[in-house]
This record gives sequence, structure tokens and C-alpha cells, in this order.
Amino acid sequence: MAMVGGVQVGRRLSSRFGIWNASLLTGGLFVIIISIVSHFLPEVDEIPAAFPATLLWRFRIATVEIQVVTWRRLGFCSAGSQSAR
Repeated sequence: MAMVGGVQVGRRLSSRFGIWNASLLTGGLFVIIISIVSHFLPEVDEIPAAFPATLLWRFRIATVEIQVVTWRRLGFCSAGSQSAR
């Protein structure tokens, strides 16, 4: 809802402030609205107290490694397709 409202406000402000300035104002307004709403949301503690920290650390390292492999493969595939032309 905040994004839809931001787009509508941005369109109205663009005639008064220009497209660039309206986009900056709308982006700032969106950040402010989301910050206020997230402040009032309840805290979520998804990790139980007895959960081993080393297992969590290994999971985080594994996800970073997966991201590295995925983005490298995408980079190499796109570079290979560009050089084939």
C-alpha cells in the first residue's frame, strides 16, 4: 500500500517539482512510512535459545558460497555468450 501511495504521490508531485525531485521526495516518503510501520511491528525471534550457533554460522557461510557460485556462473555464461557473437 505504501508503494502504491508513493507512486500516486510521485505523479502528483512531478508536475510541481519535476520528475527527478518528485522521485527523490517520494522515495524519502516511502522510507519514512516503512520505518514508522516497522517500528510498531512485533519482534520476531525465529531462532530458539537452544539452537547451536555453529550450525547457524555454517548455514550463513553456505548461503554466501551459493550466492558466489550462482553469480559467477551467470557472469561466465553471459560473458561466454557475448564473446561468441
